[in-house]
Amino acid sequence: MRLLAVDTAAEGCSAAISVNGNVVAELTRVDPASHSRQVLQTIATLLTLAGFSAADLDALAVTIGPGAFTGVRIGLATVKGLAAALGRPVAGVSALDVLAMQAGRYGGPICAALDARRGEVYVSFFKWHDDELRCERAPWAASPERAFAFRTESSPAETTLFIGSGARRYRDLIVESLGRAAIFAPRYADTLRASVVAALGERGFEQGLGTPAAAVQPLYLRGVDAARPAASV
Repeated sequence: MRLLAVDTAAEGCSAAISVNGNVVAELTRVDPASHSRQVLQTIATLLTLAGFSAADLDALAVTIGPGAFTGVRIGLATVKGLAAALGRPVAGVSALDVLAMQAGRYGGPICAALDARRGEVYVSFFKWHDDELRCERAPWAASPERAFAFRTESSPAETTLFIGSGARRYRDLIVESLGRAAIFAPRYADTLRASVVAALGERGFEQGLGTPAAAVQPLYLRGVDAARPAASV
């Protein structure tokens, strides 16, 4: 399977191509303000590096959120448009699942957290069971105090690995609350990587979770940040 994976859900604009599970090319740029300008250029450059044309692709994968509203929409619209034009299936992947995978095979709880702004985080907890990474708590949006309290309530004796922009922003709060029971992934691991989106997307196709482009929907955990201006009187 030749699969194109794309992520624009957070700070980075990342794209990767995998062939039968092996990544052959990946490009990642970190500049959330210009996702709309970067994503098509990134995909075009990536295809050239891999020596493929769009018609050579068998499937596509994309992060569906949670994340920045505009970023999620840009990635989804780009991938869905390309998939519809090519007649290829799409696998939607949670951005928090990607972060948890990027934490590696840590033996204890993993907290994947994205900065949701407005004093909140998008967060979910995971744990490895043999060779399977399982979600222990479904994604939700909450204040960091409320979100990270779940860790102390569910596994008070275990050291938790925190990863993502949300964990980075509220590191002091986490350390104050958990002390040595909290450790943090390296900063470079906080950027979502399309190569991991590709791996999770391929797993989704193996499990029969690929869908037509039109069926892929974003994962929103709260309303849009921007509000329509009030009508003048």
